[in-house]
Amino acid sequence: MCEESLKGILERDLAVVLLKPHVEKPIKGLEIEINYATHLLGRLSKTCKDIYSKPPLLLLRHIIEMVDAISVMISNSVVIPTRLLLRSEFEALMSILYILQDRSTYEFRSKSFHYFAWKTRLRNTRIIRDLQVDNRVNPEHRDMAVWLDQHFNLDDDITVLEKLLSSPKYTDIKNEVSKNAKNWFSLRGGPNNLEFLADCVGQRTQYQLLYRKWSKGTHAVELDDQITLEDEIETIRPLRDGTEFNGNIELAHYFLLMAMYELIKYYRPDEKEVFYRNKLAQLSDDKKKSLKAFSAKYN
Repeated sequence: MCEESLKGILERDLAVVLLKPHVEKPIKGLEIEINYATHLLGRLSKTCKDIYSKPPLLLLRHIIEMVDAISVMISNSVVIPTRLLLRSEFEALMSILYILQDRSTYEFRSKSFHYFAWKTRLRNTRIIRDLQVDNRVNPEHRDMAVWLDQHFNLDDDITVLEKLLSSPKYTDIKNEVSKNAKNWFSLRGGPNNLEFLADCVGQRTQYQLLYRKWSKGTHAVELDDQITLEDEIETIRPLRDGTEFNGNIELAHYFLLMAMYELIKYYRPDEKEVFYRNKLAQLSDDKKKSLKAFSAKYN
């Protein structure tokens, strides 16, 4: 057993010490934003009682959780892997923007999101249950499926999900799904994939410049970031590399800000101006210009 990591590849304590002076202030600012978001989620949970408000609120919760994890990771000099969480945060943001894009389509899109979430869970639960009798499966893996069934009672879960999905409130969704739509946002002529969804909600630049790069890391094909070249010699890049921490914090903050602003504008429009003024007062002159541009675009 190795008691210590290989120096030059991973130096945990040194990485944290070197990055700490640079990240303390921005991380504190990010944590304040996270705290505000939790209170907003609490207020929205009390006032948004209908089923159609649940997906946007749950998506906000997801974003808060991703941003909170990013703050913890960067505080410990785990910077590059936060791209994966930014990717997830960005996907949730696009979903919020699409659901709340138009009041005339709000109910249908929110129900569609809900329906596809339950449908995916049902499919995955059935797969796990069926692994118990699949002769193609490694016996050890089959035992894992048996263990899951014993602890979570998959048949009961399937029964509940089937009943839920057969509800009359999803009839219009099921009629659309029968046309072979692969994504919840593709129904009724919606975008066919995430790239077109990004176009639809005004996020084309972020998708093309950022999301594609983050996806390479998610799928473990981002080899260009795993090595450094010096005199044409390839060297494995050290872990806990603190570069790009500022950009990742800024993006985490920006996506969270967009999500909160969109939800406030839709569900609590009386808070919109107060939210805007408070955020403006916290920012430097350069960032005030960015926020004003952002507000002008999304007002």
